[in-house]
Amino acid sequence: MPEKKVSQDKGFIGVKVAKLPGLVKEIGLNGRRTVADALEGADLDAEEGYELRVNNEVVGTDHVLSDGDIVLLVEEITGN
Repeated sequence: MPEKKVSQDKGFIGVKVAKLPGLVKEIGLNGRRTVADALEGADLDAEEGYELRVNNEVVGTDHVLSDGDIVLLVEEITGN
């Protein structure tokens, strides 16, 4: 797993974390605020076969989040 990068801003932010299809959770982060932190707060893992997206952009687990971001774990679609 990539090393976590932590934002210097320690303020509270709210983000939505979703695993599609299915689960959507709203969580609050205070201090640490990477995608990895959001997944941990939502009791989810960056599973193989899933793509990580924030606001519809493909990102890694070290991506620093902002208030209102939407983190998605989307099942990867493969062709024949």
